[in-house]
Amino acid sequence: MLLSVASQGVGPTEVSIEVKAGWRDGARLTMTAKDILRGQTCPKTLQGAEFTFVVVEEPHSLYQRDGDDLIHHAKIPLVRSLTGCTLNLATLDGREVIVGVNDVIHPGYEKVLAGEGMPSFDEVGKRGDLIIKYTVEYPATLNDQQRHLLKAALFLPANLSGDQSEALKQMSKAFPFD
Repeated sequence: MLLSVASQGVGPTEVSIEVKAGWRDGARLTMTAKDILRGQTCPKTLQGAEFTFVVVEEPHSLYQRDGDDLIHHAKIPLVRSLTGCTLNLATLDGREVIVGVNDVIHPGYEKVLAGEGMPSFDEVGKRGDLIIKYTVEYPATLNDQQRHLLKAALFLPANLSGDQSEALKQMSKAFPFD
């Protein structure tokens, strides 16, 4: 990262700072004026001066940070919470992870992808987790046909009669789902 530092008697000076993987909000790096000037003449008034740089994390559109873990909030429609869903998430390092869920997603449901979070500053080679917290979006209203079909689907007996089996086949043709 390249920063511009200005001090009395020296003027603006560009400083290159290596932001280390895993640095958190509030991490501090202190450099002396001699470190910043790197071989340039350092005025006597600045020879004992130190400059402190503080890391300030910017909000991200997809993730929140919690230590070394990353949290993603996913909103999915009710039908996907009951029938399964897939998310394609871009990682901070430019990859794409595909997260599939075939379980019934209930309030408070979370999926953890181990090692897909932030790199640890304290433990080289270790990474936090990516935690996906699901929120189910319910429809605002249902018409009578939708209510009837939901009841039929949720209370479907294990063994269907011939008429029930045929009705289900016809419904599958009339309403193809992915």
